Amino acid sequence: MRVIDEQFVTPVLREEDLLRVNKFGVMMTRSLAENYPYTVFYKADIRGAKGEWLQLVDLLETGEVNAESALQYMIYLLIKRSERFQSLASKVVELAKQKASSLKTPEDVLRLMTKHMANPSMPAARLLEITMHSLLQAVEEMRALGDTELRPLSQMRQANKKAGNLADVELATAGAVVEAWDAKFGKPYLYDELLELGDKLEQEMWATLEIVGFVTDQEPDLREDVRAQMEEIQNQFEIEVAILPLSDWVYRQVARVPSAERGSLAPKWLIAYAESLALHRTLKAPIDEPTEAWLEALEGMLS
Repeated sequence: MRVIDEQFVTPVLREEDLLRVNKFGVMMTRSLAENYPYTVFYKADIRGAKGEWLQLVDLLETGEVNAESALQYMIYLLIKRSERFQSLASKVVELAKQKASSLKTPEDVLRLMTKHMANPSMPAARLLEITMHSLLQAVEEMRALGDTELRPLSQMRQANKKAGNLADVELATAGAVVEAWDAKFGKPYLYDELLELGDKLEQEMWATLEIVGFVTDQEPDLREDVRAQMEEIQNQFEIEVAILPLSDWVYRQVARVPSAERGSLAPKWLIAYAESLALHRTLKAPIDEPTEAWLEALEGMLS
């Protein structure tokens, strides 16, 4: 099933923009990689219309529903859903462009994005990553990254491991990562993450790294053991290690832009954020999760 999905089903769905799913296919999910039939007794805890899908599978197996007709109808539904998404995405991007003119400072944009993340129905951890990445997209557009280049947004944690990424947001020079920042939502105490970071940095591929850090949505817990571990990594690998709250990290990135040009940064940041969620920047921000609900929430805030 994994081979069929990864080589045939998923590529078509992605190419035709019918369904947002990671490039490795849905069957890479461990909960779907079980060796028992997909029936009402299927043990995996799957969100969504599990009961309806099970009923459809039963109807297909008994011949009460024609498989080809069912497939054609499902494709039709996906096409109509895709059309609705494109309409919503265009509307939100236009609203963001209109709103951008009234946001004078990065602090204004940060407040809006923080409110978006705070929505209980939103995937806050993922939105934190996109918030950070979209800011650096804006900084890069203003040619304020020097000779470094912003690498594409990581698609998901599993994909990060396959791709060999160190962090969610990375800057590279001549293809070699020199700066890396990992978003940590709801985790102010990061001692274990620092231990894991130290192990990763043993690999030769990170020898070019100059700055590495974590960004938290709240004030980080910098107790003594955390500070000691940070210092140990800094001394061992001769790099800068930082743990910053999101607001401090934002100020650090804003400082890259010349003072006289910073007035343009806030609008560019909001537009980059909206266009990323709208899937208008798939080369720089390849997001495979369904973002329709994210856009609907943002639309309500921008209207």
